[in-house]
Amino acid sequence: MGTITRQGQITLIDTQEIGQIRTWYLATSESSGITTSTTGWTSTIQTIDIVKRYLWMYQETISGSGTVINRTDPVILGHYGQDGQNGQNGQDGEQGPQGPQGEPGPKGDTGAQGPRGQDGQDGQDG
Repeated sequence: MGTITRQGQITLIDTQEIGQIRTWYLATSESSGITTSTTGWTSTIQTIDIVKRYLWMYQETISGSGTVINRTDPVILGHYGQDGQNGQNGQDGEQGPQGPQGEPGPKGDTGAQGPRGQDGQDGQDG
């Protein structure tokens, strides 16, 4: 269980073995006042968005026997920011090469008959 180690003038006493460190996450609209007893904490990271802008986290140190031996205070891990302004449009690119000629289209309908032309001149008598 406990291990006593002497290093020079310092005596170290290891009374509990660390089994794991557990991390908890919370996405919320609140930027302050969050505690470990606030509802909604999960062990998987949560997504932040325009409504739930703040991602909080805290950690628990768990002993080998499963007892919580330390718990950190919640801290803000991330913040969803506002979108920035759009940048300027880029310059137009160079015109590409002409593509291949397409297939001929289907034959169209015959058009309406045109107006009658003028009579021609009389020919020479022979």
